Amino acid sequence: MTFRRSLAAACCSGALLLVGCSSVKEELKPVKLEPISAQFKFVRDWRKSTGAGQDARYARLQPAHVDGVLYTVDVEGVIAAWRSENGKRLWRSKLNTAIGSGVGVSAGMGFVGTLDGRVIAFDLTNGQQKWEAKASSEVLATPQSNGEAVITQAIDGRVFAFSFEDGRQLWTYDHPVPVLSLRSNASPLILDDVALVAFDNGQMLSFDCNSGQLRWSARVGQPQGKTELERLVDVDAAPIELGPYIYGAGFNTRLVAIAKGTGRIAWAQDVSTSENMAGADDRIFVSDANSHIKAFDALNGTLLWENKELHRRDLSAPAVFNDMVIVIDQEGYLHGLSLEDGSLVARNRISEVPVFAQPFTIDDKLFVLNKDGVLMAYGAEITDPDSGFWEMPSNRQKGAISTKPTGVK
Repeated sequence: MTFRRSLAAACCSGALLLVGCSSVKEELKPVKLEPISAQFKFVRDWRKSTGAGQDARYARLQPAHVDGVLYTVDVEGVIAAWRSENGKRLWRSKLNTAIGSGVGVSAGMGFVGTLDGRVIAFDLTNGQQKWEAKASSEVLATPQSNGEAVITQAIDGRVFAFSFEDGRQLWTYDHPVPVLSLRSNASPLILDDVALVAFDNGQMLSFDCNSGQLRWSARVGQPQGKTELERLVDVDAAPIELGPYIYGAGFNTRLVAIAKGTGRIAWAQDVSTSENMAGADDRIFVSDANSHIKAFDALNGTLLWENKELHRRDLSAPAVFNDMVIVIDQEGYLHGLSLEDGSLVARNRISEVPVFAQPFTIDDKLFVLNKDGVLMAYGAEITDPDSGFWEMPSNRQKGAISTKPTGVK
């Protein structure tokens, strides 16, 4: 029987096997926030409700953006388009099905995966459905396209390629699924006519988008240990491209740099994460399973810095914004870390609920979609050194320690 569960559940189960209950509680307890000397403040430009957000079934309903327009989806099938400049809604449409994936976009079309095993294509100008195609099981991986083929992965491990024009099936690939894995699938990475797909057993494969021919296979992580829990490896971080390499990472695996053409691993570092990575300025940024943020040299894998001050605060995937690495913790605190040394330079509580979608940037704006479907846009300003401390009763009750003003009311 295939078993899937969230990262938190897997971590807790593993800890229970290794230590006593009292130790588990202490080990998994998130660290309290300490004061910081804020160098930047986050200033909210706008805030919009995009729909119902997501329900108890874990999913990354990642927004997409192209040409100054954001595209969102909620678990109930509401898709919408928003102008990134001011949050104005351009259109709203309803798909009568439960959604499991984020939004993929290409050449004027958008794509989403459903919890009943379909891929739906819609027109980016008005949200009108263009076609739907059947997969073998839930589709949690955001479908991606090069304008000719639409590629996604179902939760049972099968990869599907559909025609961009009409949704007819071009090819499929069956991949074995381990007994135990996390309830998530990485979004494929499309580079021209090549699709990079990560799997639950620690592999990454390169396919020809049109024919499905396998070009190369790389091992991000290798199952080890005696029990199924100890052997759990899962590459749920979406592959990213930076310079000559493709980067892959996963839970109980490694961070690896893979040569694009051959699949040869140029370097590897032991890192465990279930979140997407971020890359900028020849550096790769990872939020690991312990909520430690790490920066690596993209060319040789050298660890440049590591910040452990947010230990076990269940951080979101990182994003790069305004000379900062951005992460959001389980209590909705937005943290900014210096790109150069990882020190905390900004903080603001922006949400009452967690953020599962990866934050992203467009020009000089940061965009965040929280679990309840609230989409927010932020700018950043240099903090006035004469400002007093930011202190709100609701934040003190949450265990936060006052920081300098952030500019957000």
